[in-house]
Amino acid sequence: MRIVLSHGSALEVIRSWNMRAHFERRAPCRGQIPSTRPTDTDLCAYELRCFRVDARSKPVHILVAGREARVRTAEFESHICGADLPAGSILKLPYGLACVSPEHLIVQIASKLSRLELQVLIYEFVGTYALTNEFEDGIFQRRSPILTLESLGAHLDALGKFPGVAKVRGAMAGVVEGSASPRETQLALRCCLKPGQGGYGIPIQSMNQPLPVPRLGKAGILGVRKPDIVIAAAEGSAAPFAFVAVEYDGAGHLTSEQQGIDAQRTDEILALNGKEYRVNKTIYDDMDMMDDIFGFIRKDVGLDRRQTIKARQEARLKRLKLKKELDFVMSTSSILPHQD
Repeated sequence: MRIVLSHGSALEVIRSWNMRAHFERRAPCRGQIPSTRPTDTDLCAYELRCFRVDARSKPVHILVAGREARVRTAEFESHICGADLPAGSILKLPYGLACVSPEHLIVQIASKLSRLELQVLIYEFVGTYALTNEFEDGIFQRRSPILTLESLGAHLDALGKFPGVAKVRGAMAGVVEGSASPRETQLALRCCLKPGQGGYGIPIQSMNQPLPVPRLGKAGILGVRKPDIVIAAAEGSAAPFAFVAVEYDGAGHLTSEQQGIDAQRTDEILALNGKEYRVNKTIYDDMDMMDDIFGFIRKDVGLDRRQTIKARQEARLKRLKLKKELDFVMSTSSILPHQD
């Protein structure tokens, strides 16, 4: 390998349409981290091969073995690897390129991100979407996630006291695998974060996982649905429903055909003693409606609890703060391009 992409440049190439299959295959790079400076030929390979359009930013951030390879120009900025990295920390790309793994990238940039930004980024990596400026709508769908919470945890364990490990481990507590869009990520965070962090404190069982359902009107035939969010009834509770499904309805749900499909899904979930709530952007932005919906969800799954008036007021202020921070992260951060 001639160059190892790192930090912001690693994030750009991980989100690159042309490179998507390489991060799904995850071929480990067994070579040594470069100890020589990159050349113009290396830069050309990076620019011409990695991106569908001219989407990269300058300078290109690279990982080098020591001081003799340091470079800081308009084209390259190096970062010295100060310790031996665990196996799998560097992934092989074509054209003589390599890149830090998604697990290691998260640790590398943790100090530059707020806890919430870090959680949003992890949701993306353990989900099935990628944010990018290579497409007009700013997103593409992956066939599979590029990491799991298990693989991230194992990498943190292997790194030991490496800078950023503790912050990433703390952020993982609010992350659920399987999100398929930025809006689903925002909705999940508001649902599952603790009340002290501005969430509703409702644990999520799964996101976009297969759920066998009876096909209504087709006796004995089972189908599969993948609800955006599934919340299971509290164990040992007298919950009236076995689970609650929460769907985020984006623009694609406005067609008459999709509305018919959604209505059928709602009935199939009811047939399993489940209950479905549907949230669109108008509802998502209305704090009173969101409070009511998640208040009902708590009762539906046996999580109802009493709070003093003061505690309710304080919790609402924190929820307002979280929503504002999420809106800011998704609309202005250079790490996380705007998604509507």
